[in-house]
Amino acid sequence: MFESLLCSHSFSFRLIKRKNRYTTTFLVSQRIAGIRQADQILVLGNGTLEGNGTHDVLMKTCEVYREIYFSQFPEERAAYNNESGVIA
Repeated sequence: MFESLLCSHSFSFRLIKRKNRYTTTFLVSQRIAGIRQADQILVLGNGTLEGNGTHDVLMKTCEVYREIYFSQFPEERAAYNNESGVIA
């Protein structure tokens, strides 16, 4: 079962959330697609906690998270800049 969870991060997140509805589960991932829907995301950088919150909160408050996100979804940078009023 573990191998099949590694194949699809989004599938693994849905499975973990459904099976562990009443428990706390830590999911370590370098891919944002696998954790984007998490109730709480912790962003670690250089051994320190850089930010925590939901995806939406981190996009507004955590530069490290935004850079990771845009490195994985570069096509969304322009749309984000337009929404937030940032000049690219």
